[in-house]
Amino acid sequence: MSYSVSWNSDDRSRWSGDTGHRPSQRSEPPPGHRRPAHRSADTALTAQELFRRGMTEHARFKDTGERRHLDTCIDLLGRAVSRSLPGGPRLAASSNNLGVALFDRYKLGQKAAGSGPDPGDLDQALEHLLRAYRKSPPDSPTHARATGNLFDAYQTRLDRPEPLPDELERRLPSLRKLRREVSRTPGIAVQVRLRTAYESGRSAADAQGPAAGYRDLATAVELLPRALWGAREQMLEVLADHPRLASEAAACALDAGDTTRAVELLEHGRANLWMRHTKTRSPREELRERQPRRARRMDRVHAMLEPRIHFPAGSARSRVTPQDVRMEGLAGDSNPVVRVYHRLNAGLRGGAAADGPPLSGFEQQWEKLSRGAGLGAPVFTKPDYGTHLKPAADEGPVVYVNVSPWHCDALIARRDRDEPARLPLPGLTAEDCRNWAERYVVAMTELTGAEREEIVRDVLDWLWRTVAEPVLNALELSSGNSRMWWVPTGPLTTLPLHAAAPRGAGEGTSVPDLAISSYAPTMHRLVTARKARDDTRGAPAHRRRLLLVTPETEHLPATARTHARLRSLLPPGGLTVLAGPEACHGRVGAALQEHAWAHFDCHAVQDPDDPLQSHLSLHDRPLTVSDLADLPMAQAEFGFLAACATAAGGALVLDEWISLTAALMYSEFQTVIGTLWPVPDAPTARIARDVYERLLTSPGRPLFDHTGSAAALRDALVAERARRPDHPSAWASFVHYGV
Repeated sequence: MSYSVSWNSDDRSRWSGDTGHRPSQRSEPPPGHRRPAHRSADTALTAQELFRRGMTEHARFKDTGERRHLDTCIDLLGRAVSRSLPGGPRLAASSNNLGVALFDRYKLGQKAAGSGPDPGDLDQALEHLLRAYRKSPPDSPTHARATGNLFDAYQTRLDRPEPLPDELERRLPSLRKLRREVSRTPGIAVQVRLRTAYESGRSAADAQGPAAGYRDLATAVELLPRALWGAREQMLEVLADHPRLASEAAACALDAGDTTRAVELLEHGRANLWMRHTKTRSPREELRERQPRRARRMDRVHAMLEPRIHFPAGSARSRVTPQDVRMEGLAGDSNPVVRVYHRLNAGLRGGAAADGPPLSGFEQQWEKLSRGAGLGAPVFTKPDYGTHLKPAADEGPVVYVNVSPWHCDALIARRDRDEPARLPLPGLTAEDCRNWAERYVVAMTELTGAEREEIVRDVLDWLWRTVAEPVLNALELSSGNSRMWWVPTGPLTTLPLHAAAPRGAGEGTSVPDLAISSYAPTMHRLVTARKARDDTRGAPAHRRRLLLVTPETEHLPATARTHARLRSLLPPGGLTVLAGPEACHGRVGAALQEHAWAHFDCHAVQDPDDPLQSHLSLHDRPLTVSDLADLPMAQAEFGFLAACATAAGGALVLDEWISLTAALMYSEFQTVIGTLWPVPDAPTARIARDVYERLLTSPGRPLFDHTGSAAALRDALVAERARRPDHPSAWASFVHYGV
C-alpha cells in the first residue's frame, strides 16, 4: 500500500486570539524523532508553519532520496506535534505525517547495506499513526489517511521476528478489523480499498467458509467501477490483478443463500472493459465526450476521494517552498473541490470536519452523479436482476457456469422464474477446469493428427459429464430445437461447451443434438443485442448488404468456392468484395459502417498477453480489437469471422472476453460467429458455405435475416461432424455469440 500524508487548511482562525505564536502547552518533542545537528534558530514557529516546512522537507526527500531531508522532516513534524493542542485539528494530521516519515526512515534502513533497519522507527511510527487514527474525526480525510497508513505499518511490523511491545500491542486494533475498515473508508485510494476488501473476503472464506467472505467480496466487486475510472491501461492492470473476483464473490453469495445476488455480482464484475458504449475507452473518457460538465464534476469528487500531493506545473520539487505544496482535496473550504462539494450538497456543510467535509458525502455525490451518467448498467450502478438481467431469458434459458475455488455451479435464468436457480456441479472443480483448458489449448495449437483428436474427444467427454449433461437434464431439453445461451467463467471461456458429447455417443446424445447453443459475454449484453435487433428490423435497404473481406485469397484456396457461392446466392448489389490490395485498413473500416453483414476470410493473430492487440491481418496493416471497438458502427447485424482463434481472449483477463468476436459484439453487431482456436481452411470454408446456404435460401425467410444463424451454425457443425466423425477439431471451435 502506498501511504498518504495529511494536509490541513490554514487554521489560524481556529485558535481563539491566536497571533501566530503558541506560547503555551508546549512539551518536549515526542520520542522517535532525531533532531538534526543544526536546528533552526527560530523557536517561535507555529505548529502550522512547522507542519508546512516538514511537508516540504518530506517532498524533497521523496524527490531526491536524501536522508538529511527526512531527518529534518521528522524533527519539524515532531515539533509540530508537540505544539498542537491536544484536541485541536492539527494534532492528528501532524501525527499521521510524522508516522509516515518515521515509516519512511525505517524502509530507508531496509534498503541500506549492512545492518538491518532500526525497529524503533517502525514502532514509533505505529505510535504516531495510532494517535492519528484515534484522534482524527471519523469520516474525515485525515482519518482515512491514518487508517490506511496504520494498516500498512502494522502489516510490516508483523513481518518482523521481534514481538510488538506489550503495551503497544494491547492498544492496537486487530489487523483483520483494520483491513475491513480500510476497504470501507472513503478517502483511501480505491485500488487499495479494492485489494483489502478482496483479501479480507478471501481470508474469511478460507477460514470460516465462503458465506463468511460474502460481504467483503461483494464490496470489492462494487468498488470496481470507480477503480476503472482512469485510462485503459489502468483498467487492464486492475482487472488482471483481480481475475477471479466476480466468480469468488458469486460463490460466497450462493453459500449465503442469495442466488439472485450471485448473478448480479457476476454481471457487475465481468466484461468491465466492454461496458456499454465505452468500448476501449475508460468510462471517464466516454463521459467526457458525451457529458463534459458531469465528467468534470465527477473528476472533482473523485479527486476528493482519491487525494494526492500536488506540485505546481513546471516546479522543481527539490526547490519548492511550503506555500507551493498542497494536498489535493484536503485543504478545507479554500479548496475548489470542497467548494464544489458544498454546491452539490449544501446540506452537509454543517457537519464538515475541521480538515474537510465528511467523505461519506463525497461517496453519496459519486453515486448520485454515476446514476445520471447514462452509460447503462452495469457501468457505474449495480445491475438489478429483474430489471436488467432477467429479460435475457425471454427467448430461452441463460446458463451461467461459475467456477470458484470452493465449488462450481450453474446459475439458470428462465423466463417463467422470478429468480435464477442454482444447480451445483459436484463433478467440476477449478483445478480440473485449469488442467483441461491447458490440455485443450496445447492440443489445438501445438499438436496434430490422432494425438490432437484424442485430446479433443477427452475434453468434449469431460465437459459433457461435468457440465452439459446435468444442465440439459435440469432444463429438460430433448427436441433439439430449443435455444439456450451459455455464459461460462474463468477457464471454461476457452472450452467448447456447445460441442460437449460423451465418448462413443450415438446420434442424439450431445449438446448439438439436444439444443441450439449460443454464448453471451454477459446477460446484459444479450438484452441490448436483442433490443438492437428489434430496432433495426426496418434498417435501410442500402445497408442490407454483405461485406466480404479477403486480403490473401491465394493462401486460402478453399475460400474461393465460398466466395463464388455467395455471389450466386445474393442479388446484384447485395455483395461488396474487398480483396487483395483493396482489403486495406482504411477501406475496410469505412465499409463496415455501411454494411449490416460482414464476412472476414483471412488470417488472424491472437495476442494472449495484450488481447486488445489481437488482430485480423489485412493487406496493409492489422485490424486490431481496439480498432474494431472504436469504429462507430450503427445498425450492424451479422458478422462471420472465418479466421483462427477470433473468439479467444486474453490469458490474464479471461472473464473480460477481450477478443475479435467480442469487439464486433460490443460494436453493435447483434450476432457474431467466430472460432475458439485455429481451424483448418477446408472445413472452415465448408461450414461457412453451409451457414450461408441455410440463412439465405430458407423458404419464407427474408433475404438478410440473421435470426436463424444459431440454428444454421448448429446444423452446419452437425453436418461437418457427420462428414468427419474422427476429427472433432475441425468443427468444435466454431461458436455463436448473440441473438
